Amino acid sequence: WTTIPGWEPKESATKRTKQTSRQYAARAKEFIVECIRRGETCPVVNAIDELRQGSKYGHPISNRLNEIHHKRGRRGDLLCDERFWMPVSRIGHRFIHDNPEIARERGWLCAKGLWNNPEK
Repeated sequence: WTTIPGWEPKESATKRTKQTSRQYAARAKEFIVECIRRGETCPVVNAIDELRQGSKYGHPISNRLNEIHHKRGRRGDLLCDERFWMPVSRIGHRFIHDNPEIARERGWLCAKGLWNNPEK
């Protein structure tokens, strides 16, 4: 079957995934740097009093951006869909996933049923 005229093997899913992961990592880093350059800070830490006024290991909780939260998930094309990216701090990111109802109320997480479902 590999000798059928015009037949070529498809690019493997693993190869596509690796390429997408590399592109995503590079763009995500640029995205965070751009946000920091504009003076943005973590909207979650800034909005939640317990985080903004809290401390961890004896130090104030940082609102410095260093991660990307995917409001709609990461499956398929959603991984690189910047419309659903949100720059956050590590502690802010953890808060979103530990408190999904609060996150939904504030627009930091999609409505139930939309997670990992790309828009049509």
